[in-house]
Amino acid sequence: MLNSPYRGVWECARRVYRAEGARAFYRSYGTQVVMNVPFQALHIVTYEKCQSVVNPTRAYDPRAHAFSGAAAGALAAAATTPLDVCKTVLNTQVLTPATREGCVVFDNKIDRR
Repeated sequence: MLNSPYRGVWECARRVYRAEGARAFYRSYGTQVVMNVPFQALHIVTYEKCQSVVNPTRAYDPRAHAFSGAAAGALAAAATTPLDVCKTVLNTQVLTPATREGCVVFDNKIDRR
């Protein structure tokens, strides 16, 4: 792991667990669920609608399947990308003494929340 303070994944997991507890590993779980439900719903509905327009007989047609899948994936991803960004931020945030106390530090300036 290049430029990492850890020698491996297990050491990283142990140190995170000791510092923040088990809750740190599930910090973005709620966001993940909130993101995946609309993604899957949009994907299924869009795919089925595209299939009914492009391939109404539902005959085997790889091009219709590829088009419908691409359209469904693009729409679902575009709609849920903001939630994915939130999930990534939650997964990568570092808890410092200031953030534990309800403060956020931006460029050495403290914003008390």
